[in-house]
Amino acid sequence: MGEVDLLIRGGTVVDGAGGADRLHLRVPVIVHDLPAGGRRLMQAADGYRHTIVNGVEVSADGRPTGALPGRLIRGPQPAPGDVTHHEEVR
Repeated sequence: MGEVDLLIRGGTVVDGAGGADRLHLRVPVIVHDLPAGGRRLMQAADGYRHTIVNGVEVSADGRPTGALPGRLIRGPQPAPGDVTHHEEVR
């Protein structure tokens, strides 16, 4: 499978070198790993060589690296591309 370069911000592809057609989604599965037995939908994809979050590689060749540089976001969030929401970056 070929390499795909995509830059995604807030769930939206903002830059891509093409090749998104080479991504293959796997069948979604329900996992029960939230507090109080809560469930969520998980869906893996093949075709990503590296996934980087906040400058740290979190997945290499489809396998987690163990790094967790992101942060938990709770509560309602603006839709991707919502220009009315501004978050100060420190």
